[in-house]
Amino acid sequence: EIRTVPMENITAIAIRNLDDRINRIAAKAVARAAVKKILAVAIEQRVEKDSGPLAGFLAGAVANAAAFATEQADKRSWRTLPDEIQLARITAPPGAYNLEIKYVGKNGGFVGHKVIPNIVIKAGEKRFVSNRMVR
Repeated sequence: EIRTVPMENITAIAIRNLDDRINRIAAKAVARAAVKKILAVAIEQRVEKDSGPLAGFLAGAVANAAAFATEQADKRSWRTLPDEIQLARITAPPGAYNLEIKYVGKNGGFVGHKVIPNIVIKAGEKRFVSNRMVR
C-alpha cells in the first residue's frame, strides 16, 4: 500500500488569488460604471440641446441601457478545478499491472475506489498515471 502526499492545495491558492485581486476588481467595476454613466449623461445633454428634452431623455435611456447591457458577469468557475493535487511514487519491476486506487476522505474514511487495468511498465521506463476523483 502506497499513500499519496499533497502537492498543491488548489482551493487555497484560488481563494488567496481572489483575495489579492478583489479590491482591484471592485475598483475597475466602479470606474467602468462611472465612465459609462458620465458618457450617458453627456449624450443625453447633447441630444437634449440639439433636439429637445424628449429626444435627450430617450437618448439617455438608450445610452444607459447600452451601458448596462455591455456589463457582463465573470462566468469563470472554480468548480472545474481540483481541490488539491496529490502524488504517489511507485517503484516497480517491468510487467503489466492493474492499479487499484482507494479514495480516502479528509476524515480518513473510505469514499470509493477505482481500478486502472493493464498498466505496462518496460525496463528503464518512467510511467505517469493521472487520475481524477469526481465527487
